[in-house]
Amino acid sequence: MPVFPAMMQSDVVLRERGNGAAGPLRPPAGRSIPDDEWRLILEEAREQEVSRCPPDRGLPAETIRGIARRRGVDRATAAVYAWLLGAPGQGPAIEAFFAGAAAGPSPDVIRAAAGRLTVLVVPGAFYEEHPETGAGGESMIRELESLRIRVHRVPTRSCGTLEQNTAILRRALREHGGRECALVSLSRGGAEIKCVLRDDPGALRSVSLWVSVGGILAGSPLVNWVRTRRVIDWLNWSIFRWRGRDYRCFTELARGAAGSLAFDVGVPAHMEVVHVVGFPLRRHATSRYARSWHSRFAAEGPNDGVMLLEDVLGFPGTILPLWGADHYASDRWDFRFLAAGILRHWHGLDTAARTPAAANG
Repeated sequence: MPVFPAMMQSDVVLRERGNGAAGPLRPPAGRSIPDDEWRLILEEAREQEVSRCPPDRGLPAETIRGIARRRGVDRATAAVYAWLLGAPGQGPAIEAFFAGAAAGPSPDVIRAAAGRLTVLVVPGAFYEEHPETGAGGESMIRELESLRIRVHRVPTRSCGTLEQNTAILRRALREHGGRECALVSLSRGGAEIKCVLRDDPGALRSVSLWVSVGGILAGSPLVNWVRTRRVIDWLNWSIFRWRGRDYRCFTELARGAAGSLAFDVGVPAHMEVVHVVGFPLRRHATSRYARSWHSRFAAEGPNDGVMLLEDVLGFPGTILPLWGADHYASDRWDFRFLAAGILRHWHGLDTAARTPAAANG
C-alpha cells in the first residue's frame, strides 16, 4: 500500500522554489499527490509568509498559526509542507530518504544491517488494549524480520507513566550490551526517548539512529482539552480507575506546562534523528474520531489529530512529511517503505562513520 492514499500523478511543477532556493518544487521521490492538493501546496509556497522566510531558519510557529487563522488549517498544512520540501536544511534530506526507500534496500545493505544492527521498537500508548491501532509496532517488526534484521519490542507498559517506561527503556538499552542499534518509536514512545535524552543520555551511546513515527514530543492538545472540561475529565479519570490504570499516563502528556514534556533536550552527535509525521488535510481524516480532533485543534494550527505540527519543527532532526496521513491512519503508513528507508539511511550513516576509520587505519 502507498504511504499516500489513492494518489494520482501531478504534472504541476513550481519553477521558482520558495525560500529562495533554486530549482523546482516536486513531491518526494516515488510519491505522487492529487493535482488539486499539489496546486494548493504550490500556491502556499508562493505566499509571502513562506517565500520570504529565511531558508536557514525554521518556520516560526507564529507564522504557521497566522496562516491557519487567516486562510484555514488546510492551507497552513500545505504551507508547512511546501516549506519543508524547499528548505535547504530539510528538503535534500527528505528527498534522499524517500529516494532510498523507493529504491529499497540492496543486498549489501541488508547483509550489513543483519550482521551489525539491532532495531529496538518503542511502542505507543494503549498498544495492548487497542492492538488495532498499530501502536505496538507489529507492522514494522514484521517488515524487518522478513529481511532477517534483529528487532525487539521494548516491553514498556501499555498504560505506564513516563517515569515507569523510561526506566524500562533504559534497562533495555543496558541489556543490549552496547551493540549498535537503531530506535523506532511510535507516538508516546517518542516522549519516553526524549525523557531518556534528558535523564540519562549515556544510555543512548550505542544508538546511531532514532526514527520517531508520529512522536508526541511536546505533549498533545487533546489532553489539555479533556483536562479543562471537568465533567469529561472526571469521566475519563473514572474509566482509568475502574480499569486499574494510572491516570498520569494520560495527564502527563498535556501540552505545555500542564504536562511533563515542556523541556528541551540536545541530541548526541553520534545519533541522527528522523521524524516521520503525518500531514493531513481535513478530507484525509480516516474516522469520525480523527475528523473531530483535527477540526477541534484547527485554530491552533496544522495537526495530525493528536499533536501540533509546529512542535516537531522545533526538535532537532530531519522531518519526513507523509502527506495525507493522520495520527490514527495505521493503514496509510506504509511500513515496508519506511523499513526500507530506515535501512538505507542507517547504511549511509554507517558507511560514513567507517570511511574515516578505514582511511586512517
